[in-house]
Amino acid sequence: MEVVCSALAGITARLLCHPLDTIKAVAFTGFAGENLASAAAAGSPRQAVPRASFLYSARSIWVREGVAGFYRGVGVAAVGSAPGVALYLGTYSRCSTAWKRFGDGAAGAAGLSETGERSSRPGMMNAALQSLRGAAAATPPSVRFFLCGLAAETVSCIVWVPIDVAKERLQSQPPSLTARYTGSLDALQRILAHEGVRGLYKGYASTLASFGPFSAVYFVFYEYFTSVLTGLYGAPAPVPMQGGRNGSNEAQLFSSAAFVVALGAGAGGNVVASLLTNPLELVKTRMQVQRAVLHQSSVGASTTALFSYHYRGLWEGLRTLAREEGIRALWRGVGSRIAYTAPNAAVTMGIFELLRSRLT
Repeated sequence: MEVVCSALAGITARLLCHPLDTIKAVAFTGFAGENLASAAAAGSPRQAVPRASFLYSARSIWVREGVAGFYRGVGVAAVGSAPGVALYLGTYSRCSTAWKRFGDGAAGAAGLSETGERSSRPGMMNAALQSLRGAAAATPPSVRFFLCGLAAETVSCIVWVPIDVAKERLQSQPPSLTARYTGSLDALQRILAHEGVRGLYKGYASTLASFGPFSAVYFVFYEYFTSVLTGLYGAPAPVPMQGGRNGSNEAQLFSSAAFVVALGAGAGGNVVASLLTNPLELVKTRMQVQRAVLHQSSVGASTTALFSYHYRGLWEGLRTLAREEGIRALWRGVGSRIAYTAPNAAVTMGIFELLRSRLT
């Protein structure tokens, strides 16, 4: 049932917050190929580095396309959010639960000597297992949250990367560009036709290098803010994310205060993680859209000439960005990113806890 709850939470959050995500994508990349013809006539086919403020990016979308422009890519994003969020939250919850139970000695207890029966395994293996259990039990909770968050991102990226590639190309294309993607299905079909499956997974390593640390940091602070806000509001904490319900909490009914805790912890953890990992997300987003296969016959520009940046890898992109645009540019668009990711995380976790309390 938690899978259903997380899937519904992901879809709801996506539909509500997608316009903010589109603004973030434009703040990071600009409109791909915008003013390409005039630039080519001047001898430089590449677009200028975009201004990155939230309001400027929002106004640019509004002037060009109106309300519809904010929902470019919403189809593929909404459909993909169901399995993506389910994998993400499910992996984190199960990883954290298994770790905690292993450390507590609850898992595999039948094979230990306390049961009154000797295990068939050699004594050395039993000793090694006990040693691992001791290490798991002694691990600080923050380390467990960090590593389980990293695991959650690693698994869910199988779904997220193709979604992000198609979505961000749709979001960053200007309405004036010839032969632009007409929708989510068209984008997926053309990426597959021109670039193959590898095109859909373009930047998988950079995505994992970006969102892996983000998710690791996010869950550390999500659990921290959950603990703080629970004490402040006196609400039952959403402890299943920390490794399963205990006997007393299982009997507690969901309260409005617990909903506030989930909203606040989701937003707070996201703000911290976004601030710390923005340089990685910025380069990752640019890498995913810089090779969009779009029609340039009217300007005679190559695909890679669509952008003022051309990164061959994440670390090379970070160095180039810092060198050519300055250290401050590493946090370009961070306000737009937080304006999307914080509400999205808050809504996702709040609705997840609400549905879980009603359906489980």
